[in-house]
Amino acid sequence: MKIFLILPAVALLLLSACGNSSEEPPAITQQAKVELSQTEKDSVISIGKEIAQHSFKVLGGNLKKAMAEGGIDHAVNYCNANASHLMDSLGTHYSANIKRTSNKLRNPKNTSTTAEKMVINNYLNGTKKGPVVAILPNGNKIFYAAIKMKPLCVSCHGTVDETVSKKNYQNISNLYPNDKAIGYKEGDFRGIWSIELKK
Repeated sequence: MKIFLILPAVALLLLSACGNSSEEPPAITQQAKVELSQTEKDSVISIGKEIAQHSFKVLGGNLKKAMAEGGIDHAVNYCNANASHLMDSLGTHYSANIKRTSNKLRNPKNTSTTAEKMVINNYLNGTKKGPVVAILPNGNKIFYAAIKMKPLCVSCHGTVDETVSKKNYQNISNLYPNDKAIGYKEGDFRGIWSIELKK
């Protein structure tokens, strides 16, 4: 299956909140003891949005193709086998570490760091709406942004026996025995992009 690297489009389909608020999580700031200028923050936000949008389009486009070829089960199997490789390929293209993580994980490989958990909690409790940027102790800049549920996503992350069939969820459970990423509705907060820009 071909990987389609689609150039970023005009509007962000993935990021539902694009405010200018971009405070660093305290844990990161304290470790780094360095603050970004507003110009640097704006640059990281711009690049981070571009990478997140492009990554969503690549993953979403390939999942749509997999669904068309063999239905939900085929798309789930495709995602299980290929999503990490797609993110790695895009990471190489952008010289970035691209990660999706959540408070309700499906793939344990996406477990949140302490800083990511803090950002997730800030989105969940409403203290954060827009992107968050910071500088890491290694000097790399990092971009966080909320991921909201899209119509395509509820086919695998919705409510079992409503938007997700029992048969399809059995396949998901076989691939991800400790799955927690279920019960979502369109528009729900799903997790975050965590995109580290390498120097």
